[in-house]
Amino acid sequence: MQCFIRFKYLAHIAFLVFVLFAGGSFSSLRGTILEATPATFQSKLLQMVPGDVLQLRNGNYGHLNASSIQIPVGTGWSSTIKIQSYPGERATFRGITLYAAYPKYLWFDGLLIDRENDGSNEAVVISQGANHIRLSNCEIKRSSGSGILTHYHGGYHEFINLDVHDNGFGVARPDNHGIYLGSANCLIQGGRYWGNSSYGIQLYSGYGLYVNNNIVRGVEVFKNQINMGATGKAGVVIAKGAGNQLLDSFIHDELSNGVNISYDASSTIVKGNKFANIPSYTIEVFAGISGTQLINNCTDPLKIRDNGSGTVKQNNNPTGCSGSTTPPPPTNVDVTQNPPVSQPPVYQPPSNGSQPSGPSTSQVAMPFLIAGVLVAALVLGD
Repeated sequence: MQCFIRFKYLAHIAFLVFVLFAGGSFSSLRGTILEATPATFQSKLLQMVPGDVLQLRNGNYGHLNASSIQIPVGTGWSSTIKIQSYPGERATFRGITLYAAYPKYLWFDGLLIDRENDGSNEAVVISQGANHIRLSNCEIKRSSGSGILTHYHGGYHEFINLDVHDNGFGVARPDNHGIYLGSANCLIQGGRYWGNSSYGIQLYSGYGLYVNNNIVRGVEVFKNQINMGATGKAGVVIAKGAGNQLLDSFIHDELSNGVNISYDASSTIVKGNKFANIPSYTIEVFAGISGTQLINNCTDPLKIRDNGSGTVKQNNNPTGCSGSTTPPPPTNVDVTQNPPVSQPPVYQPPSNGSQPSGPSTSQVAMPFLIAGVLVAALVLGD
């Protein structure tokens, strides 16, 4: 009987320790809401741990550059480092540059990123292995280069409901786009890409890397190519990699083509898209391109030019293409979208121990564990 009672007490201790340890673990994931002004931004940023949210009051926060300040990093989409405008206000950045290996699981929400035509390059740069970066509900404008540039290793980024416009007017170059996506496994969902010097959206890499398995869904692209002039250009260009998709989007009022599939793209899916006021081809598949699928697009089949091989064309017709081409203003969205794929990127940041980090789960839970053991000991002592 005494052995049974002792076993029962031990079981209670084990259960109590588990509950307290789990409670401590979960508490470390809930995060804290911090508040900052331009004067306190950097110090508050460096205090953040995964799951925290930093809300920025009105003001200009300058250029956030990972080469100058080692930004804390998140540990997953459910425990990001989130930087957003304070509710009802709008924080302004001159640029965001994540040109380093370590940034990951960062979420920027509701910001204005305005280069003010200052002659500098891109407004947002994500490069050199930075991965799992999310921008949502942001306005990105007036950069001399592209509004957003991603390239080199990394990827798994999300661009949700952005308003990207009037970029690329510093110099008349053919590679200044709304977004120049040179990464893999990314999601561009919702939002508007308009009034940019060259393409609205381009999937391509000039660095010998493949731009695979990206999804562009539910976007509006219009009135780009302002500095291009030549025929054969487009609002959306898919020109690199395999398995990229353009879905359920509205492309209108471009100077030449709506969508180009060219250069080194393969197994591209263009499905459920709507076109209006496209003077040349709504979709053009260039020579040497294989495995393209054009399905259920709202366009006259005669406006599709196909010089590729093995192209599948199904149910492309103009039904339902009428309606206003005046874009509605972007609306804020609650981002619950998972990334297209979940495995980590091939490139791994160096483990040099220099990047900042918050307390580990075990560190956060340890006080609760000790307290649980003490309480259990007192109970048994009675």
